Amino acid sequence: MKFFLISNMYPSRTNPSFGIFVKRITDGLKTNGATIVASALIKGRPNSILHYILAYSYFIFEGIIGSFKKFDVIFCHYALHSAPVALMASFISRKPLIVNIHGTDLLGKGVATTFLAPFRKILLRRANLIVVPSKYFKKRAVKLTGLKEEVFFVSPSGGVVIPIQHSCKRKREKLILGYVGRITKMKGVFLLLDVAKYLRKQVSESDFKIVLAGKGKDLKPFLSRVHAMGLSENIEYLGHFDQSELKVVYEGIDVLIFPTLLEESLGLVGLEAMSYGKPVIASKIGGIIDYLIDGKNGFAFTPNDSDGICSNLQEMIDKPELIEYLSSNAFSTAKQYIDTAVSRKLCLKISDLLSEYHK
Repeated sequence: MKFFLISNMYPSRTNPSFGIFVKRITDGLKTNGATIVASALIKGRPNSILHYILAYSYFIFEGIIGSFKKFDVIFCHYALHSAPVALMASFISRKPLIVNIHGTDLLGKGVATTFLAPFRKILLRRANLIVVPSKYFKKRAVKLTGLKEEVFFVSPSGGVVIPIQHSCKRKREKLILGYVGRITKMKGVFLLLDVAKYLRKQVSESDFKIVLAGKGKDLKPFLSRVHAMGLSENIEYLGHFDQSELKVVYEGIDVLIFPTLLEESLGLVGLEAMSYGKPVIASKIGGIIDYLIDGKNGFAFTPNDSDGICSNLQEMIDKPELIEYLSSNAFSTAKQYIDTAVSRKLCLKISDLLSEYHK
């Protein structure tokens, strides 16, 4: 299969995490024999309005040039900002069109959404296949777009890589809790302050630590609160890690806390932690509910409820053997999302689509 890849988000050397899902999915297609013969991409995050205008202009230019190359199918990622370019390519080439929705490109709001929503609507109605990250998000997308269920296909963002070496057994007495992701209020990161305060009362100050990996607009305010509340001994900021570097973070924690307030389309970070045998305490929201089974591979709590997190942690403290039980089940869950299987299923779906299209 020969693809024309279109995405307004794609990793670059300076921004290796920007649009990483797109690269994961593309690499999976290549592993299964697909080739990318044309591409229109915005690589890296534009750092100014002028930079964005220039990048988007070149994005359009690549879209025009690519439309005249020989390929079998257009694969467009991020249905909002990529919509004008993908529509143009579709009208010029008359080739089958696949659109991968990742979340905010359907749920987001703002000036760009208002302007680009009509293009997105046409794009989705023209698509031969719409890929979504979770069963939950498929239901949301069907409701929001009014399109038939048959056009949607669930493929969890490239899946997860299962580590070669893995253990569900704890090797330390100290409880290490982890947070991986954007350091913003909407990701629920400030709830960790309440968690640290609670644990200071329940266990010795030296018996637990919360580590954070990531970056975001609320990093400085968060760290200031940590200092002001006297929690510096128990909350440690590790810095920002590229996707390929997160192994050291996941291996160093016992439990991942995923306190997002957002309607995650999948919440892949939870599955990544589970692939290292780490149970997850997460908000009961969005696509997370597709894989998080309360009391089996982690715990689910009501969004923005720090008491819920603390209650779950107290159960782990009271029953130390519980973490290993949850860890084993977490690893079993992650194996259902292994990247090779996810990519193979997506390729088979696209192959079937093309066979049907050319009948």
